[in-house]
Amino acid sequence: MEKTDKSTTPHNVAPIGEIAPVVLFVGDPHRATLIANNVLTDAKLISDVRGMVVYTGTYENEKITVMSHGMGIPSIGIYSYELYTIYNVQVIIRVGTCGSYSKDLKLGDIYVANESFSESSYAEYSGVACPDHVIEGSQELLSDLKSIMGDTKLKIGRVHTTDVFYSPDPPEKLLELTKGAVAVEMETYGLYVNAKRCGKKAIGFFTVTDSIIEKLHMPSHDRVSSVNEMLLLGTKLACYESKKINKVV
Repeated sequence: MEKTDKSTTPHNVAPIGEIAPVVLFVGDPHRATLIANNVLTDAKLISDVRGMVVYTGTYENEKITVMSHGMGIPSIGIYSYELYTIYNVQVIIRVGTCGSYSKDLKLGDIYVANESFSESSYAEYSGVACPDHVIEGSQELLSDLKSIMGDTKLKIGRVHTTDVFYSPDPPEKLLELTKGAVAVEMETYGLYVNAKRCGKKAIGFFTVTDSIIEKLHMPSHDRVSSVNEMLLLGTKLACYESKKINKVV
């Protein structure tokens, strides 16, 4: 896909105006394509620079964009900052997978990150104050997510956003070092920092696919079906937020 005259970033060639105000953010490009092909209607590929695909389509008549962001804080940091500042995105909903540090967080559970802890210096160098390296997600989005889920009990808490996938530390030590974060992933801290920096909204929630403390891993054939509930929930929340922006709800 060639860069157009209207595109304004070397990382995303989507023309201004073709990315929706609400973006569903996923790490894996294949997962973004899965949502575009199976959940959205009339989804159109509008960028695929560096393999990070961007689709815009509709869900319940609302314009929704789904985009992949890759792995790690630097990657999601670039893409989310550009979405907020160049494409005027108002809401980013990150859906992904995580590992568990706690026996109470089981494989297949959906875990919502109301806040993130990270050892990363990303906030410091972005000029965002994060006391004790902890930053909150949007409490408004969290409240809306609870409304959409109805009586279903969500597991909500702090997530550890790490730069080290293969950590030498045992889960018990990590649980202590991360100030009580019971789940681990690699991107949410950067997203929340950018949301605060830009005055926008973000929330992240995840399907637990690995239990680090119990050394359990979801089989590959179960991972696709297990994340479907989360992807649909993310799309419903994106639709709800789009309706709020358009003053439909």
